[in-house]
Amino acid sequence: MIKVLIVIEKGKHSYGAYSPNVPGCVAVGKTRAETEQRMREALSDHIELLQEKNLPLPRSYTIWQAFLAFICTYLFSWENHLYIDIPPSSSQGGYSYS
Repeated sequence: MIKVLIVIEKGKHSYGAYSPNVPGCVAVGKTRAETEQRMREALSDHIELLQEKNLPLPRSYTIWQAFLAFICTYLFSWENHLYIDIPPSSSQGGYSYS
């Protein structure tokens, strides 16, 4: 399982989400919950595509790395950060990190 840092930002009329360690994977929704769900789906699809093309998978964040990233970027918005676990897809087997 990969632990991925997700940043959710509130815009004027919607929410947006991205992951600093998964470039190009983004999601937008009308609510925070919708945006989080769409980001989970986008990450799952993105990682599956990386596996199919034999491209490197994103590294998991440790709590310490996430804390340092947080300090450097969004010191006053803890509520906009969350971790989600991306379960391995059944067609691709498990993820392995050392």
